[in-house]
Amino acid sequence: MLIASAIITVLSIVVLVRFTSFDSSVLLKSLAYEIAASVREAQVYSLSVLGAVGEFRTPYGVSFEPDSQEYVLFRYGNLDFNADPRYDTSAPHNATVVQEYTLGRSLRVIDVCITTTDGEVCNSDNTTEITRLDIAFKRPEFRSVYYVADLPSGTDLEDIQAVRIRLGTDMDSEVWSVTVGVLGYISVEYEG
Repeated sequence: MLIASAIITVLSIVVLVRFTSFDSSVLLKSLAYEIAASVREAQVYSLSVLGAVGEFRTPYGVSFEPDSQEYVLFRYGNLDFNADPRYDTSAPHNATVVQEYTLGRSLRVIDVCITTTDGEVCNSDNTTEITRLDIAFKRPEFRSVYYVADLPSGTDLEDIQAVRIRLGTDMDSEVWSVTVGVLGYISVEYEG
């Protein structure tokens, strides 16, 4: 009887450990697709003319910070068409929060990366410290507009071809990423 109890206990522990890992993997994949949907939502809001009366060119965007458990969908308040939209609530930008998302549990934005003609630069490379990445869209273009707080020296915002948001957990090394290209495409990828 004691041997049977020990076998059942060992099997239960193995199953629970595997389930926790599986649960984490499913939640992480779901988060990646949720973030991709939020970026698409900002794009649709911008291009489909969601706005108050007389404000039909309002840019919308999504803001990410590395090593964070939240991100923000925002509406840019400055109606100057030449201004680059960013998540800044002070004047003259006057961005407002449309929705704040909390990732929950052990899920987090582990890194943000930018891709230029010179290659990819990530916050985790220890060569730069990108403290915030904003992805926005403004009518009538499908093209995404980027704002990078603490942009690496020698890099111009117009040189950015794509950005990548890397997602992970505190429990394991599995990573999913969401890539947004300059032409507005959004892709989700498993990195391993």
